[in-house]
Amino acid sequence: MPSVTYTTINPSYQGAIIGNSETTWDGARGATNGTAYNYTTSTDANAAVRINYESIKGLNYWTINRSYLYFDVSSISGTVDSAVLKIAGTSSSTADIIVVASTAFNGTSNALIGTDFDNVSFSTPYSSEVATWNLNSYNNISLNSAAYSAIESSSVFKVAIIEHDFDYSDVSTTTTPRSGIWFADGTYPIELYIGYVPSGYSDNVNGVSAASIASVNNVSASSIANINGV
Repeated sequence: MPSVTYTTINPSYQGAIIGNSETTWDGARGATNGTAYNYTTSTDANAAVRINYESIKGLNYWTINRSYLYFDVSSISGTVDSAVLKIAGTSSSTADIIVVASTAFNGTSNALIGTDFDNVSFSTPYSSEVATWNLNSYNNISLNSAAYSAIESSSVFKVAIIEHDFDYSDVSTTTTPRSGIWFADGTYPIELYIGYVPSGYSDNVNGVSAASIASVNNVSASSIANINGV
């Protein structure tokens, strides 16, 4: 059987956007701009995923917070067998979350910018709903086959982490759920843990593991589909 190689990748870029405050739910969810935060040092973002509702002088206001991650997956060459996104929670845990596809980080040098707020794909979930959010320990989020395909087909893997029950599901609310995320933290760095079957021949040869084999009879391992029909 082909052997599975496991690797851990940290995000190259990470951040959150607070969407513009709007007087309608549809306006808040469909906002095209907001205030972006790019995190390069340890940050306790206690409202990284949030729905905020306020009623002021007879007017309703909604604000939505979303978080975004950018991974360089150019080192992954082969078939993805598993993928787990590891994120540590902090401060608050009342928002259920879900991971979806994103096309964010369109600023200079791949910076997250305010107009990235709506660069999320509600039609492409990369995980199931996460209904329990651990604080100061990892939340291990299993990704699905759509995420596998995205990792296999591109050198960059971008995701958005958004609130599930209202934002993802498009249900207006007068509650204020939020969950925090540790960004760029030394103790709890965000990690993408991937298992994949490398391209080319990936079985052992005469007791030597595939990972230790560069070539067989001067043919590179990446060019070998089988040996003696196996």
